[in-house]
Amino acid sequence: MDKQLPAGMPRFWRDPAIADDHIVWGHLLHFSSLLQNSSGNAGDREEAMYASLSALLIRLGECRPRTDTARQPAAVRLAEEYLRTNIEETVTLETLANLTGLSPWHFLRLFKAAKGLPPHAFQTQLRINLARQLLREGDEIADVAYRTGFSDQCHFSRKFRQFTGATPGQYRAAQGF
Repeated sequence: MDKQLPAGMPRFWRDPAIADDHIVWGHLLHFSSLLQNSSGNAGDREEAMYASLSALLIRLGECRPRTDTARQPAAVRLAEEYLRTNIEETVTLETLANLTGLSPWHFLRLFKAAKGLPPHAFQTQLRINLARQLLREGDEIADVAYRTGFSDQCHFSRKFRQFTGATPGQYRAAQGF
């Protein structure tokens, strides 16, 4: 009897166990969709790639993340401070992993466990929080987009709406500007 595969899963997997692993399959689908979306962010693609490979290695191999608990909280704090200090920069996962002395896979899992989201999304959240503050102070939308490190005003508006539910213009209008 032919085993029912998850929707969209190609039938060329040799190991049927992968078809049953919805976590691995979810990571792979997410990564694949980001690769196909040309407007996607490089940081999101990089994190999705590491998450997919990590899930595959953990599922199919014998590797497990190190549990060097003494360094873990310090690594997350160091990375968070670096992201806050370099808010306007596009910081790669590789940069943060090198900064903390951990592998990208280990760092990503560690950061997500501590913060609840990957570093790139965390930095985007920091940028949006700063943007809200600047908009409340009356700064122009284009200036806010530039000062918070977004590639252009359109990208800023799209991310701002995604995180807040309102466009920057709507947010400014609600502040009385």
